[in-house]
Amino acid sequence: MKIIEILGVFIILVLLSSCAVNPVVVQDGQVVNERTVSSSGNADLKVKPDQAEIRFGIVTEAGFPDKAQNLNAVATEGVYNILKKYVSKEDISTEGYNLYQKRHWNHETGEEILDNYELTHTLKVVVKNLDDVGKVLNAIVNEGVNRLQGVQYTLSDKKEREMKNQALSLATKNAKEKAEILVNSLGVSLGEVKTITENSYSYTPFYERDLVMMESKAMGAVMPAPSPKDVNVMVSVGVVFKIN
Repeated sequence: MKIIEILGVFIILVLLSSCAVNPVVVQDGQVVNERTVSSSGNADLKVKPDQAEIRFGIVTEAGFPDKAQNLNAVATEGVYNILKKYVSKEDISTEGYNLYQKRHWNHETGEEILDNYELTHTLKVVVKNLDDVGKVLNAIVNEGVNRLQGVQYTLSDKKEREMKNQALSLATKNAKEKAEILVNSLGVSLGEVKTITENSYSYTPFYERDLVMMESKAMGAVMPAPSPKDVNVMVSVGVVFKIN
C-alpha cells in the first residue's frame, strides 16, 4: 500500500513539473512569473567614402637576382618621390616582396629551362583627398608602376566608428519599435530593457573593378577619372524587454 502511495505522489509531481511553461524568478521571497519579449533591430547606412586605397606593383626582370633588386629599388624610389606630393610617408606601405626565377619548358629537348629573375614589389597607398586619386594613378603609372591591382574606396577609422555608432543607435530604436508593436497588439505595455546584444556588424567598401589587375601593356593610356560610390555599414542588434 505504501508503494502505491509513493508512486501516486511521484506521478503528481511529474505532472506538476510538466505544466511549468513560464520562467520564474524570486522577488521579495515570493515566486512570480517574468514576462519578456525579444526583438531584433537592423540598420543599413549608405555612406560616402572619405579615402581610397590604391594597390599596385612594380615588376622588374634581370638575368641576376641582385640586378632585378637594384632595378626595382630605383623604380620604387621614383614612385615614392612622386607619392610624397599627394600623401604622407605613413600612408605608403609594402604588402608584398617576391623574387623568383622564371622557367619555361623546352618541348624539343624535354628539359626545363631557367630564365630571368623577376621581382615584384607590391605596395598600398592611402589617398585621403579623393580629388587626388586620378592624379596619383597617372603619376605612379608614368613613373614606372606596371601592375595596378585596383582602387578600393573606404572609410577612415574615425569615420567608420562614427557611422557604426550611428547605425547601432538606429538599430536599437528599430528593435524597440518592433517590440512596442508586438506588446501593444496584445493590450500590454513594454517594460525596461533586460538584455541587449550586438548580433552582427559589417562594412563593405566600394571596389573599382575597372582597374583590377591592369598589366604593363595597358599602362600607356591615361587612367580614367574615378567615380566612387557609397559604402555600406550594416548593424543588427537583439533586445529583450520586460513586459509590464
